[in-house]
This record gives sequence, structure tokens and C-alpha cells, in this order.
Amino acid sequence: MATDKKHIAVYLAPEIEQALVAFCERKGLISKKGTMYSAGVNTALAQFFEITDTDTDVTVTEKGNTPSTTGNTPSKSSNIPLESIAVEVLPGKLESGDSWELPKVDNQVVEQLQNELSSLKAENETLKGDYAKLLESSTHASELPEAGDLLNKLKAKRKKTGTTLADVEALLKLIDENC
Repeated sequence: MATDKKHIAVYLAPEIEQALVAFCERKGLISKKGTMYSAGVNTALAQFFEITDTDTDVTVTEKGNTPSTTGNTPSKSSNIPLESIAVEVLPGKLESGDSWELPKVDNQVVEQLQNELSSLKAENETLKGDYAKLLESSTHASELPEAGDLLNKLKAKRKKTGTTLADVEALLKLIDENC
């Protein structure tokens, strides 16, 4: 069943809730399930806004405490301090045609955020390049020269060395295992 009523969440202080219960009891807004909070809030709000002619107030009949709809003419007396009722409208409950007003965007803040984003992108690209260079240099460090080339360089510097090709190969193998 479609309705044009709004659904809201209301957070009441304990003393306000007690006053609302007393108000509902005075108005006969009690059903088999207990206090009819929504009907009480509707009646209190109608009274606050001085609405005298509506057609959807809920009252309780004498027989069986069953709610029925009868007019929404609130009485002029209430002990609920209406200014202390906090009301929160839930999202998605707007009438068609209503819209939430979006906050105004400060162009200076937008420009500052765009500049910061550009700086971060540039720094990211620089770091990617540095990382690529680091990877490349570490790859070159792990590429060891040929054993024969090393032995020739060693013999060129130390002509009387007793190092053999097998010794250089063993050393290169140890270095490769440790890297």
C-alpha cells in the first residue's frame, strides 16, 4: 500500500520519552502492542504546527484497543517540550521532486587538491623510474663475469699466482649461491 507519509528516526532523551508515553496515555494512543509512539509524535507535531484539519490521526477505540483512523485534531494541551525532540530524516525518503542540496564546492580547495594530485603522480613516476634503475643495477651485479676472463685479469696483475681455472669457477659458484 503506497503512502505519502515520511519515515523518520527520532532520538529522545529519557525524560522526553517518559513525557511522550504519558502524552500517548492521555490521548488514548495505547494498543495491545503498547505505546503508539508514531501516533503520539504525529499528534504532538500537529499540535506544535497548529494543524487542525488532517485526516490521518490514529486513535484507539474502546472495544479491544484496536487503532482506527479518525481526524487529526490535536488538543491544545501537552506536557512534551517539542523544542527538545531531535528528528533525523532517513536518506531515500524524499518526495519526488524534492532533492538534497549538495554543498558548494570551494574552487580554491579543488585547485589545491588537483595540484597535490599532480605532484603525487609526478613523484610516483619518479619513484617508478628509480625502482627500475635499481632493479637494473641489481641485475647487473648478479651477472658474474666468465671464469676465464677473471683468471686472465688475475694473472695479468699477479703473474706468479697458482690459481687455476677450477679455483675461479668454484669462487664464482660460491658468490652466485650467496647472492
